[in-house]
Order: sequence, then structure tokens, then C-alpha cells
Amino acid sequence: RERITRFLRYYFLRLTRLRGSLHELSLGAALGAAVSCTPTIPLHTLIILLIGSLFRINLLAAIIVSTLICNPLTIVPIYYLCWRTGNFIFPHRLHWEHIHRLVFQIEEAGFLSSFGMLRQVGKNTALVMLTGGIVLAVPVAILVYILTRHFLLRSRQKRYSKHVLK
Repeated sequence: RERITRFLRYYFLRLTRLRGSLHELSLGAALGAAVSCTPTIPLHTLIILLIGSLFRINLLAAIIVSTLICNPLTIVPIYYLCWRTGNFIFPHRLHWEHIHRLVFQIEEAGFLSSFGMLRQVGKNTALVMLTGGIVLAVPVAILVYILTRHFLLRSRQKRYSKHVLK
């Protein structure tokens, strides 16, 4: 428990010490949160860099938040939520038995062979998982934007009040 608290505090302090306006930092955090909700794990940083460079967004804030949200402890729950949400929108396109069989085959086949298997999964899987991820990403991004802006504002006010002579 202490390690998790220390880990979160470390990244929160890194986020509060970044330079930029509240809006830029909050947008960066929201982008990182949104991208981390999608089932595109090997491409998260690339997606953040591409989208972030189009808008005035703090890329480092986006990468920090993306790392916090999508890590080895949260990958399975994120993918599960993407699948459930996508399956709710597109019913009966992707069944749990199909996912379980695919994971087992990938574990048995090895790294290089897994790419061919993933390619064979098809459009239904991509449709269900990406749709679920995008639907999850919108409310998460809005929530993270609001919370990040609030916490950064409080942090800056607290820091400013320590330096003001009374």
C-alpha cells in the first residue's frame, strides 16, 4: 500500500512541476487518459505524439498520465471494459470463448507467430474493441481533465501562498 501511494505521489509531483498553462497540462492529461483507454497498447506513445502535436497539448503530461492509467496492473481490466462496452454496442460479434482461445494460441505460438494470428482475428474484434475503447475514452478524458485542472490549480495556489509575504 505504501509503495502504491509513493508511486502515485511521485507521478503527481512530476505532473505538478511541468511548465505550461492549466489548460495545456489538463488537455495533456485528458489525452493521455483517453488514449490509455483504447486497446492500442503498443501505439499509445505514437498516438499521443501525433494527436498532441496537432493541438497545443503538453505531451509530457499526456505520457505521464497514460503510463499511470495503462500499466501491467490495469491492462486486463481496460481490455475487459473495452470488450464489454464494444459488445454492448455491437452485440454477439466477439465472444469470450473466442478471446480465450486466441490468447491460449498466442501463448503457445510465440512472439513472431502471434502477429499472424492477431491479423486473422478480423474486423469484428477490431470493431468491438476499438469502439468500446473510444466510448470509454470520452468520459474518462472529461473526468481527468476536470480533476487535473482542479488539482493543478490547488497545487499552484498552495505554492503561491507559501511565497507571498504577509
